[in-house]
Amino acid sequence: MKRIFTILVLLLNTAFLFGQNTNLSTATTVGRINSKSIRVYDEEKAYLLKDWNTGKVVFQNGKTEYLPINYNGYDNRLERWSNGQPYTIDQTVREFVLGDTSAAKGFLFKCGFEPIDGQGVLSFYQVMFEGKTTKLLKHVKFKTREKRNFNDANVTVNFDLYETYYFATKDGKMTRIKNNKKSVSEYFKNKDLDAFIESKNLKFKDWDDVVTVLNFTEGI
Repeated sequence: MKRIFTILVLLLNTAFLFGQNTNLSTATTVGRINSKSIRVYDEEKAYLLKDWNTGKVVFQNGKTEYLPINYNGYDNRLERWSNGQPYTIDQTVREFVLGDTSAAKGFLFKCGFEPIDGQGVLSFYQVMFEGKTTKLLKHVKFKTREKRNFNDANVTVNFDLYETYYFATKDGKMTRIKNNKKSVSEYFKNKDLDAFIESKNLKFKDWDDVVTVLNFTEGI
């Protein structure tokens, strides 16, 4: 199984990036961005999407380009398609839309959040909801899984997708969150919210229920 590795040395001023306003997409409307989940399309590849559709890339210097892109969840980097093969983008990216050029139709990713769980300030998260005070973020990571059949010299390497979810405040502070009532209630500590959850009979079977909670807390 062939993989392309590009070695890229970046002189990144992470202190500058972390000190900026983390609400980087000023054109994004308050409310749901795109809460549908990205699933790995092919466990033999570490890319989130099957196709390299044209997406929107916003660089740290404010420049915007529309490029055929995909996210490499194993190497944790955004890549572009050119001349029949993937390439690492050699400029610092602050956000991008995967699968489309619109956040309403594609998947919006941002960086610039507080380091947590081994992720750094330059790690990207899918923005599933963005409000005035709280964001719902998802971090995706591929890990390898090797399999060797009996009496077979070949080793099959597949990729498994791991997802972790967070609430982020407007200043970038991160809190890991689970899709259940206890986790959400402990974060907000709001009796009115607890009553709202009961009145709506939210079961937290999917992340749409968390988005419903965030709409309530944001007054939407």
